[in-house]
Amino acid sequence: MRRRDVGLAGTTLVSRRAGLGCRRPARRRDRGCRQWPYPLSRKILRAGRNAERRLRPDVPPARRAVPGRPGRQRPLRRLGLDLGHLPPAQRRPRTGGGAIADRAADQPLLQHLAGRDRQHRSGHRPAALPHRCGGLFRGRVAGPIRRLCTRCRRNQQHRPARHAPHHRQHGLVRAAGRQRQPGCADRGRWRIVAGADQSVIRRPCGVRARGLGGGGRRAHAATAFELNLPLFKPLTLDLSGRYDRYDSDRTRGNHHFTYRFGVEYRPFHSLLLRGNYATSFKAPDLSSLFLSPSSYYTQVTDYYACAKDGASSCDAYSNGVRGTLLANSTLRPTTASSWTAGAAWSPTERVSVSVDYIDMAIRNEVVEQDIDQLTYDDARCLLGQLDPASAQCQALTNPTTGQVQRAGTDGPITALVTSYANLSSETIRAIFASLRYHFVPTRFGSFGLQLDYNDLLNHEFRFEAGTPSVRQLANPQSSTEFKSMFTGALDWTSPGRRWTSTLYARRVGSSPNYAAILGGASQPGAGRLRPWITFNGSIGYQATRHLRFALMVNNLANKMPPRDASYTDAPYFNDENYDVYGRQIMLQMRMSFDAH
Repeated sequence: MRRRDVGLAGTTLVSRRAGLGCRRPARRRDRGCRQWPYPLSRKILRAGRNAERRLRPDVPPARRAVPGRPGRQRPLRRLGLDLGHLPPAQRRPRTGGGAIADRAADQPLLQHLAGRDRQHRSGHRPAALPHRCGGLFRGRVAGPIRRLCTRCRRNQQHRPARHAPHHRQHGLVRAAGRQRQPGCADRGRWRIVAGADQSVIRRPCGVRARGLGGGGRRAHAATAFELNLPLFKPLTLDLSGRYDRYDSDRTRGNHHFTYRFGVEYRPFHSLLLRGNYATSFKAPDLSSLFLSPSSYYTQVTDYYACAKDGASSCDAYSNGVRGTLLANSTLRPTTASSWTAGAAWSPTERVSVSVDYIDMAIRNEVVEQDIDQLTYDDARCLLGQLDPASAQCQALTNPTTGQVQRAGTDGPITALVTSYANLSSETIRAIFASLRYHFVPTRFGSFGLQLDYNDLLNHEFRFEAGTPSVRQLANPQSSTEFKSMFTGALDWTSPGRRWTSTLYARRVGSSPNYAAILGGASQPGAGRLRPWITFNGSIGYQATRHLRFALMVNNLANKMPPRDASYTDAPYFNDENYDVYGRQIMLQMRMSFDAH
């Protein structure tokens, strides 16, 4: 039987010629293909049960009455699928809702079949997960699809962690089944529950996914105060504080107190001098605390083998190994302190100018341990440059529990273990300036102008204590952020205030090109791209007191980012710094239902 081109459309499967979703009518004069007239679940679920019964010959195959031919069984091969890999599914009882209920029930199968179509083309076979009953869950590892056990037919909902960094860096990993563990969800569904005073991650019973699961509970309580005290007419003090306490399943007594102290001094009416000092903190993410061990594959450099062979370059000593990322329940909060100083001047009611300086220091940032740094320190321990008996070297080189595992004493690296840790710190210094001017109203309406300028003076990042800090602005391999940004807005309001319009301009400074990002500022062809200027516009109309219309256009000139000649493929610029959308047109209608 020839392979048929199968496509997905809504809740039914449609074949472009004669395949899945097309049935031969009873009358041979009508040979056109049309959509399968029955709900998708009636066809696919029977195929799944027949596939399951092929594994269990003691159960007779399912039969379905074909219109015009009662009692005849439709052959499974007419489905055009490899049914050995199609997950069996239970018939879902109809509880109301008609086609909507069928569509919701069929969505997981649609996702599975779409994945099977891609896997047929790529030659990839889906992973089979063990269930505690002894059967198997079949289906793709990726995506929120239902896995159905081939033995007890218990379904499991599987959702990968959305923000886990190892997924973005190393791709999806295969999950492995485990026994039921205390605290798991009862209905086989990953749930993240966030409330005013607690956050909970729960994993499904029966499956503890490697790299895709975990579970824990954290409770949060906080109290705060704020005091604004005018000591005398030109001087005002501002004092505020907040106390937070976090308790989780694995740690107790995580608490932190933050405060802010500010001063405002007005020597005369038009001039304001201000400054403040503030502290802040950020609790570790739930994923970094409760994520179960996650497997990935990556390239590492064996610095020990390179040094032992006396090689001048270690490029040839890179090989692929399996790594494991572990959560860390002892993580401390990320803390920060900042101070600002500035002035605001309003010589007239129509003009105001302000300038502020900010200095911020961030400590104990939670990051994943650097693989290259681990293998480098491992080599230093084995070569005797670091004390082999120290706690650092034992944590790296221990044959059983070390983070760097080798084949034998001096063999190649075979596995790595990394975890989340409070390692990084950074400092930021910047200046902000603003100008606002309101023109004298005319018979054409009133106009206003606002200009803002931000300049990043310095940004230093230190990945780990003991390592040199990196100046982000001077090292294009570490950061491609813009040093400066300028924005301006010119707005207009009609005399009756029914019409409004705004023209907005944005200029971002230069950024390093692709050659500089790859090889540094000394790389041949390294350079910087010119600044990028775009314009946005909007016009609004107040139709009634409660109804307003607005037309907004972003990037009026449809101007694309500056082309980077050192890029080798589309879109020929750094899409992390620039967007590729071009001109965007939006129409908005806003209606308010307030009584006043």
